[in-house]
Amino acid sequence: MVIQTFTVEAQVLTSDERDAVWPLIVVEAPDFGAYQNRTERVIPVVRLRRVA
Repeated sequence: MVIQTFTVEAQVLTSDERDAVWPLIVVEAPDFGAYQNRTERVIPVVRLRRVA
């Protein structure tokens, strides 16, 4: 395993962006889908972009 450290910019996805990627996230991490089904709040998704 290679560990890298770098600076990122974080941005919470809009509801439309989140809706588009949520199914892909749940495929990779089904527990997130199960948790979303048990709560009334919307679990935010954060995009990390590497900055120079």
